[in-house]
Amino acid sequence: DSAQVVIANALNKIADIVLQSGSRSALVRVFFDAKYSEIADALNGYPDKGILQKLSIVDQSHQSTYAKYMN
Repeated sequence: DSAQVVIANALNKIADIVLQSGSRSALVRVFFDAKYSEIADALNGYPDKGILQKLSIVDQSHQSTYAKYMN
């Protein structure tokens, strides 16, 4: 698998856990606050934009960054 596939799969699992729990823990918040830009850059050009849509829901404070990469 390419690095993008591995990253997308891992983020999908994290997002699913967050969505199922119904809340964002402080740890999840700290993770996304520290890594959102790197995550978006790593997924630049990834064909399945669904992961970016899911991240926009899970990490709402950085929606605008993810939206830039969805186009």
